[in-house]
Amino acid sequence: MGDEHDIDLRAEWVRLLAHDLRAPLTALTASIGFLEQQHHDLDSAYLLSAARDSLLRLSRIIDNVEVRGQFLDRAKPAEETVDVTALVREAAAALHSSLALREARLEVDVGSDPVVVTSDAEVLRIIIANALLNAIESSPLQGLVRVELRRDAQDVRLRVSDEGPSIPPDFAGQALDDHGQLELRRRSVRIGRGLTLIAVRLAADALGGRAVLEPAGTRGCRLIVTVPVMGEGEG
Repeated sequence: MGDEHDIDLRAEWVRLLAHDLRAPLTALTASIGFLEQQHHDLDSAYLLSAARDSLLRLSRIIDNVEVRGQFLDRAKPAEETVDVTALVREAAAALHSSLALREARLEVDVGSDPVVVTSDAEVLRIIIANALLNAIESSPLQGLVRVELRRDAQDVRLRVSDEGPSIPPDFAGQALDDHGQLELRRRSVRIGRGLTLIAVRLAADALGGRAVLEPAGTRGCRLIVTVPVMGEGEG
């Protein structure tokens, strides 16, 4: 009983923290929007674009703090018809400014047929957005990020690769948990990951799936997320 009470308190505290962080973020976003309307020279446009990108990253961090609280609640995922292909394209479009600032390229391969399943749209959105953001933030200047989406009879598989720093091979099974992230930081393995990857793992776990981060040859990493299809989607 005591453990469940502690979990409830942590979940509530996390929700309050995320709520309090959103107020200044909203004000800063509105201020940048005003400045963008007033300043059109190239230097100002670049600085404001960089500021907006940083706010996007901060917003994602806050979202992921909130995700921790949501999954501490152990809520049952929804069962609804979801077009996963559309979610991937939506997430890719939202990260246009992040790609532009890094002069990075994004290749999206979602196959020839829409991937429509029965699952939880919001949890899938958390997985896709964080997987893409993590790869972009980990990429070098003019790097390539590639996302692939496939479905078979039982699973949906999302594969996202980047050309940034890799992880030690012995960390392939630990990079997506809290202890693994802390140990990577202690070893000064700065791969730009953290809450984004942990949010992917938590969301995949919530759907009964699995997320794995592995080295992609001599450079970069590959994040593979596999989640089961709850039922037959339409279409």
